Amino acid sequence: FSEDEVDDAFDQMIVDDKGFIDTAALIAMLTGSEEGEEE
Repeated sequence: FSEDEVDDAFDQMIVDDKGFIDTAALIAMLTGSEEGEEE
């Protein structure tokens, strides 16, 4: 991946003030599910 592609990917992620990625939000984004959606 190019540096620009990596930057674009990280721009789509929710990162807290400690630098941690919100994995639940990331998984929801990647799977197309919405927060609070029940299966």
